[in-house]
Amino acid sequence: MYPPSHSPLHPHYPNNAKETRLDDIEDSSPLRRGHPSAHTKFGTGPTVNAATYTLMTLTASIQKHLGAEALDIFLEEMQHLGKGQALDLHWTCVRECPTVEEYVGMVDLKTGSLFRLVVRWMVLGAGREVDEEVTVVGLGTLLGRYYQVRDDLLNLTGEVSSFFSCRVWVLLWCER
Repeated sequence: MYPPSHSPLHPHYPNNAKETRLDDIEDSSPLRRGHPSAHTKFGTGPTVNAATYTLMTLTASIQKHLGAEALDIFLEEMQHLGKGQALDLHWTCVRECPTVEEYVGMVDLKTGSLFRLVVRWMVLGAGREVDEEVTVVGLGTLLGRYYQVRDDLLNLTGEVSSFFSCRVWVLLWCER
């Protein structure tokens, strides 16, 4: 029923997360961490289909195994991720360089959402109150900033794969 488990199009393929499959298509990135992006190898249609199917399966699994509150957290953070990605794409499309504050805001939405998701689920699982969550969730946002800024800087210097995100392209374009 699925593509072979060693295929990046398989929903449970470990090295090609669903959101990065879509991100690579949106950014026209030929590489992901030095390896061909799934859409360049298998085509855009099959890659979008595999990513969408996997996200729907994940959503159903969260509701079934973690409950409604965990699903609400997931959906909220995925909306933040989408808003951050929209800002990223906007700056590329209009060839506009974001300010530092705008860039950090985008990172907080886009990458911070993934870190906050994990932290918020941990707080939920620990049965903590909302007041205690604020400090821990802030740590998740800071970890997202660290990860994304480091990743973008390494991409700019060429020390990591030649993966080319929109943020990197915008920063290079602004240097012209």
